[in-house]
Amino acid sequence: MAKKTLLLSLACLWLLSLEARHIIGGAMSYKCLGRNEYEFTLRLYRDCFCFGCPPLDAEAYIGIYRCSSAALCGTQASAFGSLNVPRQSIRNIPPTEYPCLVPPDVCVEEGIYVFRFTLPQSELSYHVSFQRCCRDESMTNISLPGATGATYTVEITSEAQLLCNNSPEFSIVPPTVICVDATLEYAHTAFEPDGDSLVYELCAPLAGAGNINGAQGTFNCNGTTPRPACPPPYGELNYRAPYSAKSPMPGIPPLQIDAQTGLMTLRPNAIGRFAVGVCVREYRNGVLLSKIYRDFQFNVTDGCNPKLTPKVKEDLKLAEKDFLIRACGNTLVDITNESTPREAIKQVSWHFDLNKGKVFQSSQWHPQIQFPDTGRYTGKLVLNPGFECADSAVVQVHVLPLLQADFGYTYDTCMPSEIKFIDRSIAHAKFINRWIWNFEGSRSSTLPNPGYRYLEPGVKRVTLSVRDTNQCVSTISKNVRYFPVPPILIVGPSAAEVCEPGQVVFQNLSSPIDTTYKFEWKFGDGGLSRRLSPTYTYPNQGLYSVALSIVSPIGCRNDTVFKDLIRVKPTPRAAFAIEPPEVSNVFPDFQLQDQSTDAVRWLWQFGDGRQYTDRNLMASARELGTLRITQMAFNNFGCQDSISQLLQILPEVRYFLPNAFSPNGDSVNDELRAVGIFDGIRNFRLNVWNRWGEMVFQSTHPQDTWNGQKFNQGLSLPMGVYTVLVTYLNPKDEVVEYRGFVTLLR
Repeated sequence: MAKKTLLLSLACLWLLSLEARHIIGGAMSYKCLGRNEYEFTLRLYRDCFCFGCPPLDAEAYIGIYRCSSAALCGTQASAFGSLNVPRQSIRNIPPTEYPCLVPPDVCVEEGIYVFRFTLPQSELSYHVSFQRCCRDESMTNISLPGATGATYTVEITSEAQLLCNNSPEFSIVPPTVICVDATLEYAHTAFEPDGDSLVYELCAPLAGAGNINGAQGTFNCNGTTPRPACPPPYGELNYRAPYSAKSPMPGIPPLQIDAQTGLMTLRPNAIGRFAVGVCVREYRNGVLLSKIYRDFQFNVTDGCNPKLTPKVKEDLKLAEKDFLIRACGNTLVDITNESTPREAIKQVSWHFDLNKGKVFQSSQWHPQIQFPDTGRYTGKLVLNPGFECADSAVVQVHVLPLLQADFGYTYDTCMPSEIKFIDRSIAHAKFINRWIWNFEGSRSSTLPNPGYRYLEPGVKRVTLSVRDTNQCVSTISKNVRYFPVPPILIVGPSAAEVCEPGQVVFQNLSSPIDTTYKFEWKFGDGGLSRRLSPTYTYPNQGLYSVALSIVSPIGCRNDTVFKDLIRVKPTPRAAFAIEPPEVSNVFPDFQLQDQSTDAVRWLWQFGDGRQYTDRNLMASARELGTLRITQMAFNNFGCQDSISQLLQILPEVRYFLPNAFSPNGDSVNDELRAVGIFDGIRNFRLNVWNRWGEMVFQSTHPQDTWNGQKFNQGLSLPMGVYTVLVTYLNPKDEVVEYRGFVTLLR
């Protein structure tokens, strides 16, 4: 039993004595869950090709401190708590994808530790930290990386506690490999759940822990695994010259980070492994809430050749990298190289055996090869010969006898008829075994000598493709000018009989025609047109013959006279008089007197909806304003004419004022009251003065009355003669004035 215990103790000491030079980056973030509870996430990255190095720890030893500032934590009794946090998950980060080569010495492993802790609201900051030694000793830009550890920490300020703040969190892993002399654009962007402002900058990663192993020192601040992490302040990594926190990598341009977006840009010009630190400050309304550290290792390598795909433009793909090119009737063959990616192919090599000891070799991208004769030749295409990422393909060229497509055609050029197409292709192989004709659109034929009739004229593009027994294909296209003249001319007038002046639309229904043909219309009264389907107006009555001539673009002609095609009938002339030319509401009657010619029937239409069929009639206006009166006159041919006139119906005013009244209470003539027709009166004014010139009554409305009192109130005025003045505007805007006297009787 004692022996087994001794062996176990030795094994533990051996594990502790391993040089833990494996850490290549990490970060810590937090979330506020409410009620002073917080959830923390620690992410550690390890070089999993570090032989003899321990794996990621099964537990992370977290130290929690509360103090007024990081600088004072180490001098205050600030320890608040500690945790041993089990590792939640572990995974291998997928390597940066380079299709041709993944550097064999790069492997990144991620360990995630998640824990919760209650932090009571405090005016002091909380510092939650983890420390571990050591960093990857192959880092190029760090002094003694194998003896230097790492610290990953977050500070939760009093303002952040009060706001239940969530820190930014990095969710995208940096690229595991960067190619030298290649531009890098990496969005080192943190997710900010609260929408706070973030400011990014390059900064030095934090150091922590040491390389002391052994029972006495492993777990203290200088040991490989402090338990728990020690309080701040924490030191920074010591960069080797010429590197620094702001310039941690060589490159032209150098490494930069956009302060607003976190976009990192770089074109490294030297290989190596470089520790890079990024700090993110989180602000809300100008107040700093947190500062998050993240560091990681950029691995710059020159082993980034892309995957190559050899390919040529072929007639037949025999296998994955075996292509057949048919050269029909031509011993000088151009080969089209379609290999990809073009920018990664630095050199090509072609090799063809031309028989009889002759060899063709070339380094051109698209070679041109002169083969000695017909036959089958085998060659090889090599991409990037001599390089690690080289690839190749077999290219076979079959030089075959000539096949030359050709055809002719015959048809009656001036008559719409079928065109007979004749195959005249020349084949030096055994025979042609396929014909494909295309006449227009999807219209086609596979006959050797087909016929085809076009429905519309025009320049027709006809294509013939032939294939022989060697699978050679030849294609030819020709233009066929198909412009026959219509054998029968057909027109469709919009009407055969019209009333003068008569408008007729002549629809040209002849076929085949289009706008490229020439047209000449003669309408029988001297009128002409050269339009395809014209519109013509006949000014006078009569019987007219119409002639049409059509000439095709190739000179074919046809013409026809359509005898007595259009009859233009006479049209009456409407006319009438109105007496009197103006009426009023007092005298509304008027007379309509017919003055039309050649009419036998009449229809009167009033704008107020009335209709009459009398030749002459008496009528009365119904409303003030304007009345439209239309006369429609008809003759025996059914032709008609119409004319309209406007009749003004004016309002007329009648105003009468008595010359005496007796306001004695007998209900007879007790008030001075005007009578008449008052509609249309405007700006009315009535003034009454006594014999001494004193105004005793005034009114602005024609229906107002005077009761014999001064301004219709107070004491009664004495008997006597009073002066009266009445003025107003009538509907014609004329000023009307009435001056007189009125006698007041008692």
